[in-house]
Amino acid sequence: MLPSASTNFARSDRLVGALLALLLGGLGAHKFYLGRITWGVV
Repeated sequence: MLPSASTNFARSDRLVGALLALLLGGLGAHKFYLGRITWGVV
């Protein structure tokens, strides 16, 4: 079976989130990208 489109998007979202965490982790950019705005502010 082929993976669904939503699975591919979820995987790419996690990859982008991980890259943001590595590059801009101190600023909380990955939290904002993943929709956790409150934790991004904290």
